[in-house]
Amino acid sequence: MKATEALGVNGIPVSVLKKGIEVRRAIIAHLVNRSLASGTVPTALKMSNVLPVFKGKSATDPASYRPICILPALSKVLETIVKSDLEDHLAKTEALPNTQFGFRKSRSTTAALATAHAKWLEAEQRGKVVGVLGFDLSAAFDTVNQLQLLPKLEKLGIAGTQLKWFHSYLTGGYQRVVWNGTESVFLPVEYGVRQGSILGPILYLVLVADVTSCVGVGNEDNSGYADDFFLWAVAHDRGQRQKKDVAVFTVNVGGVEVHPSDEIEFLGVKFDTGFTTAPHNINVAKAAAKRAALISRLAVHLPRGKYLRQLAKGLMITSY
Repeated sequence: MKATEALGVNGIPVSVLKKGIEVRRAIIAHLVNRSLASGTVPTALKMSNVLPVFKGKSATDPASYRPICILPALSKVLETIVKSDLEDHLAKTEALPNTQFGFRKSRSTTAALATAHAKWLEAEQRGKVVGVLGFDLSAAFDTVNQLQLLPKLEKLGIAGTQLKWFHSYLTGGYQRVVWNGTESVFLPVEYGVRQGSILGPILYLVLVADVTSCVGVGNEDNSGYADDFFLWAVAHDRGQRQKKDVAVFTVNVGGVEVHPSDEIEFLGVKFDTGFTTAPHNINVAKAAAKRAALISRLAVHLPRGKYLRQLAKGLMITSY
């Protein structure tokens, strides 16, 4: 667990807890064991500060901010232990589909991209027509119905005191917004898995585990990464049709009509209708050129050597 300085409701950061771990180890172990044995999470550990993190676009639009929850340090310890046990259980029971990437060991963004791209190219090389449909779940983490998670967990073999613990963890929480030194009143958390929590991501994967297995039928395939999902269909032989006839589709959840597109973006990488990364490569080259020009202008005013190299590396790496 990272020794961060972020302050939860009780004002004690993880770094302080770790520095005194030799003195507090027995007390922490006792509290964690009591929680797990009784199937309850104390209300004090379910109270969090919410920090609005700007994502871009309009600074006056609340939707432009990501709500990051800062939990009490002891809550993070408890969640870390439960997360480890839950991940082991899910791995042993193979509860999560192989098509779901993100928040899992050895299932990174790169793995998701490589897997999907390889399947698209393989179908193309066999002379098939491939149609790709991409969609994401808006505000996915914030709109989860917490009680819908319980039957999902039970179906995966979580029962008894363990299921009772998750019910306690998911309900009865409170949060307040902290912004520029100002604190709002505490309000109950009625929806969502808290962004910034330890258990939130893996619980979200449990909730959507069956999405990629039920979105299509027949000769279709799919891939998911967190709240991004892609469905593709391999149709009959292309025959004499040109590669430019292959259509790539995108769609927004909410009833918007699907239109053909010359490009599709999957996890930050743009593909064209031939499933090459040419659009992405062009964008990267343009961004790198702009940063190279900036470095050239700065080099006139900075001494050459270690610091200029560090600046150049920092600016160029962010282009990729």
